[in-house]
Amino acid sequence: MMKNFLPRLISFVVIFFLSNQVYSQNLMFVYDYTYKPDSLSENSEKEPMFLWINNKQSTFASYERLTTDSLYVHDKNTDFTKGKIFWKINKSLSSGEITETQYSYPVMYSFPDDIKLSWELINETKTSFGYTLYKAKTRFRGRIWEAWYCPKIPISDGPFKFKGLPGIIFEISDTRNAHSFSLIKLYKTNLDVSGLKSSLFIDKQQRISKKEYLKLKKIELDDPARGFKADVYSGKIVLKDRDPNEIIRGIEKKALEDRKKNNNPIELNQH
Repeated sequence: MMKNFLPRLISFVVIFFLSNQVYSQNLMFVYDYTYKPDSLSENSEKEPMFLWINNKQSTFASYERLTTDSLYVHDKNTDFTKGKIFWKINKSLSSGEITETQYSYPVMYSFPDDIKLSWELINETKTSFGYTLYKAKTRFRGRIWEAWYCPKIPISDGPFKFKGLPGIIFEISDTRNAHSFSLIKLYKTNLDVSGLKSSLFIDKQQRISKKEYLKLKKIELDDPARGFKADVYSGKIVLKDRDPNEIIRGIEKKALEDRKKNNNPIELNQH
């Protein structure tokens, strides 16, 4: 059903662009993101992601989180545990600036990320949903990526932080097959993703530099129970029947286990 629906929808979008009304409406591209959290295991996980584009910017984030946040606006009892990916990528279409957002309970941190991608255009094509895709390759932070883009949809954007090709990216994966994004549908929407509030427990949103964020991340890795300790010592969390040291040990143990299982990040280095 999807294969019959998508080409007709894409055709409409192409005609829409070629009518000199580029980005006059919001567009939503939905991708399947498949990734292997553990480099020592063949097991993979999957989560739908979205790329929302208007005439000024684009946002790339978890589609599960978008659904949850949209429901949360109308019902505060919404189950906010759906979706495992909490980071978000914003791109400015005018300046090209990329802003990454990372959630670290209870703060939402945002910071600019300076990226310059150098693409190698390859004389190789394939067909997807009835459209000709062209191949390109780039190196990005420790991985080699191969992309398939569609010039008939002249949007120089794509999943995650990838951009700069003469057409929207339909598919992109690293050569180790550890991380891949594949377009599954697109549609027009009236939803303003940029103004949607998160359903996560957030005390504040803080704009910092990437260097400051990486420093905070290291502190968190070295002391994963830091936030809990601060809440206990400040009186924000009051425990009557449990020893806080027992909970701290539990947090530290789980953090260590999670770190061992999640050793295969999409960016192997930060430069």
